[in-house]
Amino acid sequence: MKIVHRIIIAVFTISVTLIALGFNWIDFHEDYGMTVENTYVGVIYLLLWTVFSIYWGVIKEKRYIKFLSIYWGINIITSMFICLFAHSEFITSVLYSFFIWYLGPLSGFGVIINSPYLTKYTLSLIVAPLGILTCFIGYGFGRLVLRLKKYKAVEAD
Repeated sequence: MKIVHRIIIAVFTISVTLIALGFNWIDFHEDYGMTVENTYVGVIYLLLWTVFSIYWGVIKEKRYIKFLSIYWGINIITSMFICLFAHSEFITSVLYSFFIWYLGPLSGFGVIINSPYLTKYTLSLIVAPLGILTCFIGYGFGRLVLRLKKYKAVEAD
């Protein structure tokens, strides 16, 4: 992967996550409860990731898939550890920064689930696969667009 591609991916990842965290921070961190607006932020966050992934699918950047697997894999593994060891203050404090980074933008999905038994820890486990799913769908759609372009070009000849 070219260094320019790595920079673009890093800037996108950091900026879109920080913006989504900024919108959801008070409700997420201060435990004011999730709102419909937080859900909108989560949906927009996932849509941005989808569109970004479509681009990488169109240009056939296969290392982007490796990045997605590692990036969102950290989310899934962290969510499992936090959920399993929620009673361990040491583990949750070590992993809490990952918890904030990955769950903060998607925390509004708790409004959709709306269960009195739902905690932030179980919510993190439920929404953990959303990022990787939307990105893989976007990347696959980008590859499909590329194939359709090639097919139309061959058909036009």
